[in-house]
Amino acid sequence: QPFVVENRDGADGIIGVDACAKSPPDGYTLCSTSNGSTIVNSVVRPKLSFEPFKDLVGVVQTGTLYSMIMATPSVPANSMAEVLALLKAKPESLTLGTYGAINMAAMVGQFTKSRLGAPFYNIPYKSSSQALNAALAGDVQVVAFALGAASTHIKAGKMKPLAINSDKRLPSFPNVPTLKETGIDVNYRS
Repeated sequence: QPFVVENRDGADGIIGVDACAKSPPDGYTLCSTSNGSTIVNSVVRPKLSFEPFKDLVGVVQTGTLYSMIMATPSVPANSMAEVLALLKAKPESLTLGTYGAINMAAMVGQFTKSRLGAPFYNIPYKSSSQALNAALAGDVQVVAFALGAASTHIKAGKMKPLAINSDKRLPSFPNVPTLKETGIDVNYRS
């Protein structure tokens, strides 16, 4: 059966999910999205044009995407604990590349600011790729990115791993603590 893929990016996934929710319920529209686009948006944005539990029906979970919180080699810290100590001593002294409101970097930034009194200086970008490229270019110091691509840059020595957004440490990075282990209990996968 041929099918058409329509990428509808923007507004932290709201544009695509809205189009999906408003499609005729005839079995010909299938949406692939994240829990951030559906669940998290419904929490952080009280007025959405769709209701995830009413307008959408889950079919299958295709996977889990872990995010790695990373720092550039120039950051004078080698762990999330050291990063937090720097930020507590000198608030907003480290830049954090984010994209939108529901991604891991933005949530970590808000958590460290409101709960730990250790605010980053936020630098917003339009996409996760732009934020990562900014970190690789040295324009921002800390960023979160999907584990697959992140591991490539870590192994090449271009980024330092600080924490992983997973329930437990991963075999591929046994020395990298989970966010929860570092005192950041965001409990969200982007």
